[in-house]
Amino acid sequence: MAPVPDHLRALFPTITEHERRIFIAGIDADTTFYMLDIEGCKFSLPPDDLLITQTPSLHGDSTMSTDEWTQWGTDDLLVVSALCFECFSARPDPETGRTAHLMLKMVLHFANEDTNEGFEKVWAMGKEAKFYATYLLSLQGNHIPVHYGMWAADTLWGGVAVCTILEYAGVPFKLRGPYDTSEHRAAFASLVTDLHHCGMRHGQLIWPFIARHFLWDATKEIPRVVDFTLISFHYDCPRLLPLTWYNSSPTQLIRCGELIDVGLYLELFGGKPVADDEEVQKALKVLQDYEEKNKGKASYSAEEALQFQREWLQQHRHYAGT
Repeated sequence: MAPVPDHLRALFPTITEHERRIFIAGIDADTTFYMLDIEGCKFSLPPDDLLITQTPSLHGDSTMSTDEWTQWGTDDLLVVSALCFECFSARPDPETGRTAHLMLKMVLHFANEDTNEGFEKVWAMGKEAKFYATYLLSLQGNHIPVHYGMWAADTLWGGVAVCTILEYAGVPFKLRGPYDTSEHRAAFASLVTDLHHCGMRHGQLIWPFIARHFLWDATKEIPRVVDFTLISFHYDCPRLLPLTWYNSSPTQLIRCGELIDVGLYLELFGGKPVADDEEVQKALKVLQDYEEKNKGKASYSAEEALQFQREWLQQHRHYAGT
């Protein structure tokens, strides 16, 4: 195990001895990254193996040449996003026979005095890492990817590099794309409703950002959402209906701007008048009846009533075969 370079320790006094070697596509040798300690946070460690990346992209879109991406942090055209590297472990897991599949979000030239972009991006990455380790901890591995902490390296090719290592969460979910089905759209709607049920508002699920933040994990066959730099907690969602498919367009009853934006993006709403949508009217009556019966109880909460209504709607559709 190589000691942490003095230059890195001066920049990051709480840097740890945990290290991972990463072979970056386009660079001739592997690079040693050291885990950063974030106060009050614990993270799982990535596989103890050489990690091998593919060519990076910005926003997960088109890839770039090595000469282009190594200038991140020195070129104003490149600092709009962290670099994204799809990454695999060198050896397969002996139990599953599969290599670990990861995603690296990386910032280069962190200590570049000519720009503060690196500092701003790393600050945002650290803020998001704290969210993952606290508010989002119970959702890791399901709705959101597992977070393996933040890591730093002193490199010849990109100055001081700082990265977040995440579980690979899938490919962007595109309407009328290869994974677009009515069931998958409903799954994304349910995911966002789950976040709101837990008091979380993502904050970036609007066009065009939503197309980058909704991912479909084809291995686990589940929807994922990523990028929580603008998330709000303790959010009191005003909805009177869950986000799902409807024959009508009950946006005035859903009431929450984020849920409405997601519903419109996923094309979940129909053209039937809301007053004539029997399912919507029954769901509202179920909510009203539950509230009247339970509102006086000490343990009652609005989310409890909304969850009861949501479960009723799921059962109603199951028995109706819709």
